[in-house]
Amino acid sequence: RRHHPGLGRALVPMVLDAGLVIAWRTPPLMDALARHRWLLVVEVLSVVAVGVLLWLEIVACPPFQPRVARPWRAVVAALIMWLIWIVAFIVGFSHVPWYQAFDHPGRGMSAGADQQVSTGILWISAFGTYLPVVFSDMIAWLKNGDDPDAELRRLVRAERRSGAWLRPGPKKRWR
Repeated sequence: RRHHPGLGRALVPMVLDAGLVIAWRTPPLMDALARHRWLLVVEVLSVVAVGVLLWLEIVACPPFQPRVARPWRAVVAALIMWLIWIVAFIVGFSHVPWYQAFDHPGRGMSAGADQQVSTGILWISAFGTYLPVVFSDMIAWLKNGDDPDAELRRLVRAERRSGAWLRPGPKKRWR
């Protein structure tokens, strides 16, 4: 904690997100999703809520600033991306259908084909979502190691603490 302030705070939503990704892809929950469509709302709400918490920790979205250093943000994003890929690999390369509720013999896709399509969707969505975060944070960190806005944020915080902006005073003339 002392060496990497804020990293623990980013790990909590990362672990929650990882748990949700794994849980919602288990055979019992996927079969339940196929049988009870209302569970889709529960899945989406839980994944979006935890995803927003995770994104607030790994992506700078003014006025919110992540408390984790750039290289650690990239590590967290890469870990989540790889976790999604691993889950997709396990399901996609399985020789048996995992989700029995999606098997409709004689109609549409087989359960195995459905698993392969969902694997492709998971790979592409994780790639398109997390890889830009990994690369942008790593490039910015490797570029100079400094956050260009850090000095400005420090000056604004100091100005607000001093309260000088609240006190009336003579107007400065610029030449």
